[in-house]
Amino acid sequence: GRKLEEARGEASTVLREQTLSLLTGTVTGRLERGLEQATGLSKVRIEPSLIAAESDPTARLTIGQDLTRQLGLIYSMDLTNGGDQIYIGEYDVFRGFTARVFHETAPDSDVDAGAKFRFEVRHDLRIGGASTATRAGSGKQEERRVSAVKLEGGSPFSEAELLKEFGVQAGDRYDFFKVRGGLTRLTSFLQKEGYLEARVRLSREESSAQAVGLSLQVEPGPKVELVYEGEQLGDQVGDRVREIWAAGVFDGQRAASAKEVIRNHLVQDGFLEPQVSHLIRVESGIKQVVFTTEPGVGYTNIHVALEGVEAFSEDLLRDHLRSAGLLERVAVASPEVKDLLKRVYRQEGYLQAEVREPVSELHPDTGEARIVLPVNEGPRAVVAEIGFEGNSVLSDERLLSGTGLQPGQVYQPRLRDEAIGRLQDLYSGIGYNDAVIEASLEGAPETGRARLSFGIEENRREVVREVRIEGNDKTSEGFIRDQLALAPGDVLIPERVARSRRSLYDTGAYTVVEIDPQEIEAADAPAGEKPVRAVIRVQEVRPYRLQYGGFYDTERGLGLIADLINRNTIANAATLGLRGRYDDEFREIRAYYSQPQLGGLPFDTSIATFLSRDIRTNANFVVDRVGFSLQQQKE
Repeated sequence: GRKLEEARGEASTVLREQTLSLLTGTVTGRLERGLEQATGLSKVRIEPSLIAAESDPTARLTIGQDLTRQLGLIYSMDLTNGGDQIYIGEYDVFRGFTARVFHETAPDSDVDAGAKFRFEVRHDLRIGGASTATRAGSGKQEERRVSAVKLEGGSPFSEAELLKEFGVQAGDRYDFFKVRGGLTRLTSFLQKEGYLEARVRLSREESSAQAVGLSLQVEPGPKVELVYEGEQLGDQVGDRVREIWAAGVFDGQRAASAKEVIRNHLVQDGFLEPQVSHLIRVESGIKQVVFTTEPGVGYTNIHVALEGVEAFSEDLLRDHLRSAGLLERVAVASPEVKDLLKRVYRQEGYLQAEVREPVSELHPDTGEARIVLPVNEGPRAVVAEIGFEGNSVLSDERLLSGTGLQPGQVYQPRLRDEAIGRLQDLYSGIGYNDAVIEASLEGAPETGRARLSFGIEENRREVVREVRIEGNDKTSEGFIRDQLALAPGDVLIPERVARSRRSLYDTGAYTVVEIDPQEIEAADAPAGEKPVRAVIRVQEVRPYRLQYGGFYDTERGLGLIADLINRNTIANAATLGLRGRYDDEFREIRAYYSQPQLGGLPFDTSIATFLSRDIRTNANFVVDRVGFSLQQQKE
């Protein structure tokens, strides 16, 4: 019922799809990994692997980014047609349920002027093997239960009320965090009822390995009323005073801290000379704390000036204070103000910088005030000499080159810390993973010229004597060893450890990989060598995985999808899968098999065969396809 040219076009499309599926391989694999490292993206593919279920497998650039652990985005573009673009958003809802939104813009689409939308929900079931919650090499812990909960001490509330707030009862599974949360809730309950000095102490009694008894000592203390006379302070200040009173130890300390909060609040409101006093009286068992405030003159035009500043602009220092929320606290001589300014100076090498008490210039008649903050910058520290102590493996010249520092440059704590990190990397790169490096600065404060000394404790060089494999079940020990960049006799360096871990994860056979170096005894170990056993602990993926779900497509309507996967059962890191899809216009069943190092060759091999039916309702035409593909990609 169609023209010959149209039928030829369909045949050409099928041939193109099957041919292109064979073309992705060694060259693209290396390019992809380079792009991922260069861009920092989670996924970069020049193949249809990320969007194969959503689009025909033509030459595409596909990139993906994991925004959070639950949310990821994927973008794909046809390299031969920039108007053919695909956007995918994925969100892990809970317990294996995933929601996916798919949007395609294609010039030849008949829907919505070239746009297609799809919403999909899937459930992912993993069956068999060890639970993902079980760490490799960890044993099962016996579950402990709460045997009893006892209350001791006097309280104006009934035992039932207190236990309800505590939220833990006899028979519950013992959970440290739940118990601590209950303790916090019970204390908060007493404080909300006015018992701000309440204390609740918890003691535990372990009658057996599985039973824990809990005892609560409740000391409510007197009921406390906070009263404010004079200026209205607002709820925020009142809440802060309540927190201070509840956290305090004795009344004098509580009152002093509370008055400081009230005084700071008034100063920030423009009352620069406030007077705050307090009085404590007890009536009928109730402790009443009365705070009296006399705010004084209010100033509406307040300017903060920094005197003696030359290294920075005053505006820059004011911006630092403003960003930290401290500009309004300059007038009260807040310690945080001085600490921040000294930290800014020291980061730039002014190690002797000092900030003195503020001086207020007040003009009550005009409402203007000038707060002057005197600063003594001192000399800027210069590293006149760099020295090393305790090193024998690496020469002073090699270490100096490794620091990235040069005599004569300005001393900055950030550069010092970076130099320590570089020296640590330098030693770790030759196996001295336990090297300890510290830096000290010695110099004349009046001149600023200083000597930067690095004290080094090299310790011993770690050398692998044994490699032990733990946790494997379906995959062989030999397969795991083939992925490792570690072997007996190798110097243990972080790069080899990272490469080994990455290679094992890349096989897709493991959910957890841990590499634990353990010191062992070796009679033939030379002086300066630390013999270690590299323990490789793995946790294999659960062998069976079933993904199923439904979708709504603006082109195809409602549909169903299912994917059954088996891993590691047939061979090392082998994946065998069967995928099905069904909707009004498209039906497909696809079987696939993939395995790294098939036959011992250094290639990742993927084999797939499929049977599909594409029903073109508008054209009254049905396309049946049978296909087979073989792909090998060099590791």
